[in-house]
Amino acid sequence: MSIMYAVSIEARCRVSGKVEKLNAMVKTMPRNQARVTMLNDTQAFPKEVKMYQTVFPSLIKFQEERGVEEGAIFAPWAKSYASLLSSDGKDDYIALQDLRDEQ
Repeated sequence: MSIMYAVSIEARCRVSGKVEKLNAMVKTMPRNQARVTMLNDTQAFPKEVKMYQTVFPSLIKFQEERGVEEGAIFAPWAKSYASLLSSDGKDDYIALQDLRDEQ
């Protein structure tokens, strides 16, 4: 129901001059008002943002606190880079790691 954009971002470090590239998937609200209303009514976007920004990091922390080594931590989800939850929901988005790079 959402719109997914694949984006590639290149940034140059001001100090070292090194160029780094970040590939991400940006999930946005649909442009169809009926779908926006439905997603807002179910609070789907805020729930998804909470999962990526609160629940998943808590699961990683839980494992770390119990001595699970870094390479053995179970975390099969994309990293969250940024998100926005607007007052009317129309401009909501979440930017996630592009897992296609991991294949």
